[in-house]
Amino acid sequence: MVKGSFLIPQILTGLLIAVIAVSAENGHGDPFSDKPNVIIMTICSVRNHETIDDPEHRYMPRFFREIVRKGFLYTNVVEKNYEIHMPSAKAINTGLHQSCNRPITVPSIFQYLIKQSILPKERVWAISHWYEGYSNFESSEYCEDTFPEFITFNLESSGLDYLLNRDELNYKKMASEILDWPNWDDRSRVLHGITKKILNKIKPKFVHYILNMVETGHYDSYSTYMLSIIETEKQILDVWNLIREDPFYKDNTYLVVVVDHQRDAYYMNHSERYFTPGRNVWMFIYGPGVRKNKSSDEEIYHVDLFETFSKIYGLKTHQNEGVFLESCFEPDFLKKIR
Repeated sequence: MVKGSFLIPQILTGLLIAVIAVSAENGHGDPFSDKPNVIIMTICSVRNHETIDDPEHRYMPRFFREIVRKGFLYTNVVEKNYEIHMPSAKAINTGLHQSCNRPITVPSIFQYLIKQSILPKERVWAISHWYEGYSNFESSEYCEDTFPEFITFNLESSGLDYLLNRDELNYKKMASEILDWPNWDDRSRVLHGITKKILNKIKPKFVHYILNMVETGHYDSYSTYMLSIIETEKQILDVWNLIREDPFYKDNTYLVVVVDHQRDAYYMNHSERYFTPGRNVWMFIYGPGVRKNKSSDEEIYHVDLFETFSKIYGLKTHQNEGVFLESCFEPDFLKKIR
């Protein structure tokens, strides 16, 4: 072996990332290059009591006092998807109401976006911590070569290996092991570090990122639960600052922050009764054409995000249960997409 040849894979990987980043900046050959980017951040099971209904906003002060004024806040998102996290994430991705026992039988918005454009899959990311099978974003029947980069299982194929530190390189193994509650917050921090590198280096067009720090509520420590909400706000602020400063994202990115479902009255567990509808949650939307410093208590659903962004992107999709979120957009913007 020629001395130094072991560096060739790392060099080629670096070149691949560079090419992807340059193409992202220039939009060369991308029919969706004139469309805004989308970053959806879904918060795992946080109660309204500590977030939107807290008059002092003690745990997410900057988000509710500053950021919310820059966009539109829906205060009555109906939690129709049954129990725990995955169904709401699936509902956002497929436009169909879901339950843990309902198999996914349609393509996701990731698949439609990739198949109807020439975007490489490195430009579309699903970022989460859940296990294969029980909580896939998509079915094996439809994923094929269009499955988005899913950090928990596809980290080696992401082209990010040379950018990651030791803890991040071990993330796949750590996330695939039997769930150990004391490691949950550590995993969330590692996952967030990887996500920031993806956003900075690859410049993805469409991202669905699950914020799972609040799962520390399972520790049965109220103070830990409170601290996890504070840290969740910091993770949101990291992405918020990026899309306001980075030339690729600035003035051309939708940011959605939405809660999947509430925790129970004791905060430690999920819905009060498994596999039954829970209470309503909230959602914030910011981006091109979105009304600022406005809110609505109209009933909306997680599935509405699928229909809204499918329409903005001009995607041809299956018949879904979502409706376009017209109320959050300025009249002039609505004229452009009708």
